Amino acid sequence: MKELEAIAPIKDWALEDTRVYDFGQNVAGYPRITVSGAPWAKVIIDFGEVLAQDGSWDNRNYRRARATLTYTLAGQGTEIWWPVFTFQGYRYARVRIEGRPHFRISCRSPQALCPMWRADSNEASTR
Repeated sequence: MKELEAIAPIKDWALEDTRVYDFGQNVAGYPRITVSGAPWAKVIIDFGEVLAQDGSWDNRNYRRARATLTYTLAGQGTEIWWPVFTFQGYRYARVRIEGRPHFRISCRSPQALCPMWRADSNEASTR
């Protein structure tokens, strides 16, 4: 199996106190973020496949499934993080920041790393 190339968002915009990233296509993948900020600050990433007709966030089609990842900062310079044991199906990622109001945090645009794992050959295993 081999991991495919990372996909950068094709556009992003502010939505209330969040930032929404559009990857231009539905992917089966996970985000990789580069972030810096105060210790114990949190980056919360919600995932969605569609938006509401007015462009607002709407992931009701996930029903009761939790499509959220949370990263808590160590607060020691630049941190790069991605989840190890999970992936999501999504087109949109909504990023929220939680923490003390007087800290600064920067979060570069997440990349969608797409482990749409593919075999290097078309052979099937019989084991």
